[in-house]
Amino acid sequence: MQTVFHEGQLTGAFKLDIDRLEKVFEACARAIHYHETRQKHTDWGIVMPRLFFNPEVPEAQRQNWLQLFEMLRKIGFERKPVANPKVFEYGRADIEGHSLYRFVFYESFVVDALPLMEEFRRV
Repeated sequence: MQTVFHEGQLTGAFKLDIDRLEKVFEACARAIHYHETRQKHTDWGIVMPRLFFNPEVPEAQRQNWLQLFEMLRKIGFERKPVANPKVFEYGRADIEGHSLYRFVFYESFVVDALPLMEEFRRV
C-alpha cells in the first residue's frame, strides 16, 4: 500500500488486478442470477463505483462513468435475505425485463452487475 492524499485526506492506495476481480464478480452475477431466475446469462458488465480512476483517464470518459454511477445509485434494488450480511449482501432490480444486481461486500464495497445484451457482448 502506498500513502496518498485524496480530497485533502491522507489515505492509502494499492494496485488491483481488475481483470481478476471482474471474473470473480461475473461468476457471482451468473450464480445469483441463476439462483434468482433459474435462467443462465453468461455476460455481465461489472461496475465498481468505489474504485478511483487512473489519473490518465480523459475527463470526458471519467464524466460518463460518473453519470453511470449516479444512475445506478438511484435504482431501488430489492434487498435479498442472506446468511451473513456483514460479509455479503445483494439486491435485485428488474428493469425492462432484465435483472440488475447490487452486491455489497463487508458492508462497504459496492459492485453492480448489469446483463450485457447480444450487441454489447465482448468479442
